Amino acid sequence: MMPPVSGTVPYRPILVAGAMPWTRALPIAAEVLVAEGQTVGPDDVLARGLPPREPLVVPLAALLHVRPYDVLRLLRKQVGETFRAGEMLARSGLLVRRSYAAPFAGTLTRVVPDRGAVVLAPAASEVALAAHVAGTVERVVEGSSVVLRADGLLCQALAGGGPEAHGRLVVRAAADEPLTPAALDGGCRGAVVVGGFLAPGTRAGAAACGVAALVVGSVPGDLLGELAAPEGGPAILVTHWLGRQPMPAAAHAALAALEGRIASVLYGQRAPGAPMAAPALFVAGAGTPSVDLPAGAVVAGPARGQVLAAVGEEPQPCGFGPLRGPAARVVGGDGRAWRLPAWSVERWLPDADDRAARDTSRSPNDNPTR
Repeated sequence: MMPPVSGTVPYRPILVAGAMPWTRALPIAAEVLVAEGQTVGPDDVLARGLPPREPLVVPLAALLHVRPYDVLRLLRKQVGETFRAGEMLARSGLLVRRSYAAPFAGTLTRVVPDRGAVVLAPAASEVALAAHVAGTVERVVEGSSVVLRADGLLCQALAGGGPEAHGRLVVRAAADEPLTPAALDGGCRGAVVVGGFLAPGTRAGAAACGVAALVVGSVPGDLLGELAAPEGGPAILVTHWLGRQPMPAAAHAALAALEGRIASVLYGQRAPGAPMAAPALFVAGAGTPSVDLPAGAVVAGPARGQVLAAVGEEPQPCGFGPLRGPAARVVGGDGRAWRLPAWSVERWLPDADDRAARDTSRSPNDNPTR
């Protein structure tokens, strides 16, 4: 008989290992540059596109103090011609000269003579979609997205901020230690750096060292603003908690075992079995980390990284709002029991041999949560 439930905590999957799909998409119409079956690296560009920008209507006649139809002869550009930021587009007057300079680089797209106005379209900067993970193109949705299949370890996170990024995985603090500015140096340039929890000044120190991303188990409440990293700053990924809490030991051990491999911080990804997309850390590489987890073990947040000893079926649904659904009861190594939504429980399946061992050792009362 399983112990009584000691808490009800809605959560999400933490760790998933193996080959999995990754959808990479631009939010605009894009030209896809890869084909199905093609092998890509994390630096490869999958698609390019030009984002639409709102045109600017300029009342030139009013600004130059002329009649509306005079704008046609005062313009120094024809419709369809481009201009530089600060370039003079029109000028009037002999004794008192008035002029209008372009506020940005762009194109003169239209003239409205009866209103004495012109329409300027800003020049759009091309947006490139990087793969950020090494894998094989599984499917292409032309003008929309690319689905890659990559092998590695996924750690679905609680929150994140800053740009998507990838780099060599470096561990600079233990699971229960703060990641401080002093832990960062030139060896962290371009790297994804892992630590227990975020310390004051670390984001600024990471930006100075050229760090690609910071991955921590938690972020203290007074540092939540660090997640809103300015453009060009490092990404910050919080894997498990809000507050000053250590990263669960199993998650930290899994990442430490993969140190030196290429890790990617991505947004809007949905882990296998999860009900929604979330920020994620993906560490590429065939095989699995050498972490001491028995076959069929469960890694879940409420047990704070413990290897859970048992999984059972709960008759009553669990969760909240749209996430309410089938429940599972799990037991940690310390004997405490937790009642969780079934989708929040992830089985660790490193390879086929372990999967077979799990299947043969499962009791008749065990219920798979996937």
